[in-house]
Amino acid sequence: MAGTAVRMTKTDRRSQLLDVAATLVVERGPAAVTIERVAAEAGVSRALAYQHFANADDVLVALYRREVAGLADAILAAVARRAEPEAKLRAAIGTFLDIVGARHGLFTVLSAAGSHVPTAADDGTRAGQRFTAALFEDSFGLPPRRARVAAALLLGTLNGGVEALAAGELRRGEVERSALEVALVLIGDRS
Repeated sequence: MAGTAVRMTKTDRRSQLLDVAATLVVERGPAAVTIERVAAEAGVSRALAYQHFANADDVLVALYRREVAGLADAILAAVARRAEPEAKLRAAIGTFLDIVGARHGLFTVLSAAGSHVPTAADDGTRAGQRFTAALFEDSFGLPPRRARVAAALLLGTLNGGVEALAAGELRRGEVERSALEVALVLIGDRS
């Protein structure tokens, strides 16, 4: 297939390569993501793929950042439309469950226990606990240390809830209520 690549902008080509990688991750796992396989599936040369990514790890980190940035943008938009803390929390939790639920396989595989991808991707911008902690600071006035702890606990609750949903152990409403209760406790006493 190499050599039959359609001319695309650099941004579009990178997005196409990440889309191919996402499909590989969901269908075969992160170990299936190699520059060679991504290039072949995209119908481009390895050299072209290497213009965008240094190695497979670079692809996985870029994919995770892209997915989490989209999630972060949606959460920020949902929170911005609400004034009351509980309404902000409900909006953030609902948005998280909507997006992660829709892309469950991808998020689950990329952030599975033992995966280095979330840590490698957390550059302080839109990926991971730092983003969530900043949201707690900005939206709820939590001091930085407490915001970091709150972020870790809420993300753990939400990720566990997504797993329970996928396994059919809980219904969405149960996950939302539980995550909201945890979040309210986390922002409650600000001493």
